[in-house]
Amino acid sequence: MSLDYELRLETNFNSNNIYDILSNQFDLQPGEDQRLFNSGIIIGVSPEKPATQYLMLENYGFKPTIDVWFRLKHQDEKILGKQTLLNVSILLLSQISGDAVLLFNSEKTVLQRISGVLIFNQKPETWQDSELSQVELNYHVKPLKSPLLGDPSPKIAIQPAIYSRLQALAISQGKSLKQLTNDVLKAGLINE
Repeated sequence: MSLDYELRLETNFNSNNIYDILSNQFDLQPGEDQRLFNSGIIIGVSPEKPATQYLMLENYGFKPTIDVWFRLKHQDEKILGKQTLLNVSILLLSQISGDAVLLFNSEKTVLQRISGVLIFNQKPETWQDSELSQVELNYHVKPLKSPLLGDPSPKIAIQPAIYSRLQALAISQGKSLKQLTNDVLKAGLINE
């Protein structure tokens, strides 16, 4: 049985650039259709599909341009494959400044870098602390939502007075409270 991961990246690099970076930095054998191999893993690089870009924009707040997919092969080679997955992901994140998300089975958030903050998902623990200690980028290990799995939207506690003002403003603008709150938060984050 294989394990499938996808690193979705927002970058100005094209798939050929990413393929060249990986083939020059790692002991990977070239294959057809921008695929690379070693014992334990198959890696593919392709431009992101428009439908997936929209889905990621709605759920993670960015529009990826590149999909780097990983298929970890046989169970006995899984450890080598997981180490290569980590090394490739970190190399690309160190060379590309855009937002990124690594997903397991196209839906479970393994890591994300949004607005420059790299977070590894605390659950499931894909890598041990000893493996993550090799990462030279600043990172955090925290629980992450997996919106593509249907994780509920986060809830934010606000003071009653602020809620009342938001509610009144939403009604006066003909918006739902949720829509207005998202608009206000988004504007505040963009102006940071």
